[in-house]
Amino acid sequence: MLSLVILALLLVENIGISFSLVNNVKESSLFNIANDYSNNVSFNFKNILIGNLSTLTVFIVSINKNTGEVIINGVDTKRPNIPFTLDWGDGVVHSGWFPQRHIYHDKNRNYIVKVTSHYSDGTMDTAQILVRFVPPPIKFNNTILFSRNVSIPDHNITLISRIPGYGVPKNLTYFDDSFFTLINRTTIEYILTIALLIQKNFANDNVYSVDGNLKVVVLRDPSFPGAYALWYTHPMAIVVGDCLIRNGYVAWSSFFHELGHIITLNSPSNYFYGSKIDGPASALFSETMAQIFQHATAYELVNYGEKYGLSKDIIFEIEDSAIQTMKLVRLSYEKYVSSGKKFSSWNDPTTLEDETFDTFMTIAYEFFLNAEKLGNYTSPLKKMMSLLQTFEEKDKERYGQFNNSPTASAFRSTLMIAALSYGFGKDLRSEFRELNFPIDDNIYDELLHRMEERSSKTIIKLIRETIIQTITKTKTITLTSVTTTSTLIMTTPITKTFTVIATIISTLKIKPDYTISIIIGIMLLVMGLMLGFVLRKFIHKE
Repeated sequence: MLSLVILALLLVENIGISFSLVNNVKESSLFNIANDYSNNVSFNFKNILIGNLSTLTVFIVSINKNTGEVIINGVDTKRPNIPFTLDWGDGVVHSGWFPQRHIYHDKNRNYIVKVTSHYSDGTMDTAQILVRFVPPPIKFNNTILFSRNVSIPDHNITLISRIPGYGVPKNLTYFDDSFFTLINRTTIEYILTIALLIQKNFANDNVYSVDGNLKVVVLRDPSFPGAYALWYTHPMAIVVGDCLIRNGYVAWSSFFHELGHIITLNSPSNYFYGSKIDGPASALFSETMAQIFQHATAYELVNYGEKYGLSKDIIFEIEDSAIQTMKLVRLSYEKYVSSGKKFSSWNDPTTLEDETFDTFMTIAYEFFLNAEKLGNYTSPLKKMMSLLQTFEEKDKERYGQFNNSPTASAFRSTLMIAALSYGFGKDLRSEFRELNFPIDDNIYDELLHRMEERSSKTIIKLIRETIIQTITKTKTITLTSVTTTSTLIMTTPITKTFTVIATIISTLKIKPDYTISIIIGIMLLVMGLMLGFVLRKFIHKE
């Protein structure tokens, strides 16, 4: 009777194992996407990617914080002959031509101005701009605030290169308090820290750092007309020109782009891409991934920024910044197609033009297009990164960072296309062949097979860990009234038994989803046999 009770308990435990395994390996299944969030988001890039791009641009000429007077100018390249409509955000709406002046009486808040163009065919276009009088009212999450993974120091910082031959610029300095008149230093650090943590999640937390604590500093290069990443220093650094952070303006999307370089070039942690792909062939990986990380980060922050305590005005600024840079992606893709689909993975150092620009922008565009169809950026990006994180020594050789050959070019192209295909759960080779991307089918199959092997190993690991936990809870099982066969099954270590089963199934290359069903079936069959033997003995004794 005791044996029967124990077997019944074991049956319950094993059923629990079965359901747990199904849930745990679901994300590991080849080409399987599980959305992290609902598709019902308030913001997306669909119109920028496939809609009619706006021809209306507006900008602020001046803001007088004492009088409340604001001057706005703008241009519409369609040159409408009907006056613009301006909704100033304080209840005042009027029509007129640029430039326009308005006086705000309440200067203790910020306003979003909406400008509308009217065309003779009855259609319209709109543009919005933020008028900022006061700092953004951020509700800081103290855990994020205190971690300060991204900081903007108010003093000089000494950077140490981790990679021999990679130097540190001599003219770097810091941003003094004069740069933070409307958006303070702490607020920018807080938002960039959130962005870094989001990107670290995109990379499956598989990112190298010197001491296991990922830290980035933002430094100033007064003469540089943009930004660049020093991914190889300790601490890691983003270097920014004055044009990207001034008078209350922050080029959020550009910051996210440089953080993307920091993350992706330091991944995977045990064999990171940085220094292994650098040179004329780097852009197909490094710039593609920075573009994807940049806009995926903006997508997450705009749609879910309030859960981090971000105010509506900051979310608006991040959205507007990302829209402007996404337009560049769209235009570059259209240029690639209209100019004859000239694929290039090699940036010739002897020319002024970057021959790879429209090519890597096209890869990024295809990612965004598929992400919008899916309604999810995080899941496909994490899966895409998981394939890219199988990068190893032989891939470095095949990537050919200093090799301008058709074979190396095909590997670079195939690596990115295989990663996108795995990320979105569908074979994208035909789409990219239409775009004249070279693809090596053998390499494509090899890269995806790596993920199949990884899925099988993950299943085996989950089985072993879960059963060990169950055995630990149920402790020792002693059955005296069972036959030799069932005794052998129970006395053989259960972890070893089911590991062998899983290994055999893996060797047969059965799909991961079917593998779980087979394992569950075998487990239930074995338990049924044992239960039958016990019942037979119990009935005979009675």
